[in-house]
Amino acid sequence: MYVSQVEPATSRDIQNLLKRVASHDRDAFQQLYSATSARVFGIVLKVVRDRRMSEEVTQEVYLEIWRTAPRFDPARGSGIGWMLMLAHSRAVDRVRYEERQISCLPLEDSSCDTPIDAGDTDELQFDLVPLRSAVAKLPAQQRTVVALAFYQGLSHRQVAEQLDIPLGTMKTRMRRALIKLRSTLA
Repeated sequence: MYVSQVEPATSRDIQNLLKRVASHDRDAFQQLYSATSARVFGIVLKVVRDRRMSEEVTQEVYLEIWRTAPRFDPARGSGIGWMLMLAHSRAVDRVRYEERQISCLPLEDSSCDTPIDAGDTDELQFDLVPLRSAVAKLPAQQRTVVALAFYQGLSHRQVAEQLDIPLGTMKTRMRRALIKLRSTLA
């Protein structure tokens, strides 16, 4: 899918291609892709670490390059530098997005807004002492959101309302707390 060109493009070549892409020159875009796709894909793969997802992200990067090429300013840096910065940023965004999905902190997912019914946990067999000790070591703000969400069974929205903080702030505190708990209990 990502073919490196036979003859490496110079910085000036890439800059000229970006100027042409800014005026929606499809041939220039194809040449730019051929000249840079291997490097862009390599940066993305290094961050994302999943080939299929890296291919998707690389495609998104080139779509962004097509749309934003008019904003490229050669006075601020090289064309390939700008493209690799876009690739790295998009790859980091994807990794963060995937981490949010895994940590079950979606923006509007009702399954995370519903507290666990105590009757559902009868089959869970684990020692709570290390968990309580780890929670006690959290900073006060993080400990509070964990206590309200897990010990009192409040939803994310309810915790935010009770603490009179934005929902996003509450979720950030919760995420940081869960990361610390994971590393402590691992």
